[in-house]
Order: sequence, then C-alpha cells, then structure tokens
Amino acid sequence: FGYTVTNSKTTSSYYEGNKVQVQCRQGYTLQGADFTMCKRDGTWTNGTVCKAVDCGPPYTPPLTQLVLVSSTIYGSMAKLRCEDGYQAYGDTALRCQANKRWSRFRGRCIRE
Repeated sequence: FGYTVTNSKTTSSYYEGNKVQVQCRQGYTLQGADFTMCKRDGTWTNGTVCKAVDCGPPYTPPLTQLVLVSSTIYGSMAKLRCEDGYQAYGDTALRCQANKRWSRFRGRCIRE
C-alpha cells in the first residue's frame, strides 16, 4: 500500500523514504517545495500539497444578480439571473477555470 500526492499529475504510489518531484494537475497550484519525501504516516515532508486555484467572487455584468455560487475554487459553478423586468437568454452559468478566472457570461438580459 503506497501513497500519492493528491491532485498531482502522477498516479504512482510512493512509500516511506521515496523522494518525489511534484507537478500539480491543471487547476491546482503547488503549496510547499516541488521536491518532497514520503513520510511513514503517508504525509509529505515540507507540507507539499496541490491546492485548487481560487477564482474569487465572480464579476456580475450589468442587469444580472448572482444567485448561486457553490464555491470559488477550480471547477466550481456560479449562476447568474437577470434583474426584475428582464428575461435571460443563453447560458447564465459560469465556471471557475484553471487560469483563476471565471468563464465569460454568454447569456443576455433583454427587457420583457
């Protein structure tokens, strides 16, 4: 039974004393040293982890309101709705992307 670095590019298992160069998957950033060693308890020296990027709060275009944000980290979704008196057309969902930005709002709010 070996250990892996969560959210890293490698799928290999490592054992106590193994030295590893860590590269994180897309959408994750390295926290700690890029070289680490597997400890007996399955954790890594230097506190090395791959942490999801954070997009922060999404921009709300004019005539929209934010109605749902599951989280602000990579892969999370946000939902916008049009203000009262306006109808939404198109996609109103946003996604936190690997580049730390929310996807572009592709919907439109048209006066009813």
